[in-house]
Amino acid sequence: MARFLLLLVGEVFAAGLTSEELQQKRVGIYATQITTKEVTVAVQSSAFLVFVTGSVIHPGKNLSDHPITALEAVAKVCNGLMLFDLC
Repeated sequence: MARFLLLLVGEVFAAGLTSEELQQKRVGIYATQITTKEVTVAVQSSAFLVFVTGSVIHPGKNLSDHPITALEAVAKVCNGLMLFDLC
């Protein structure tokens, strides 16, 4: 769940928003407290580390830019090809 705390405002949820959409949301949130309606949002990191081990062709550490299921992780190390013996 993507969320963070803003001074004077409290918790803000950002899941599913682009950086531009989040910028607009923050301008709206702080509208009464700022005179310049310019806010910058930058995403520094958004990676999930996934380990797949066992009888697969490419076991080990993999990065994903979003949360994934176990099946998606196995499919990723199998280059999208799922055989009955799991690669």
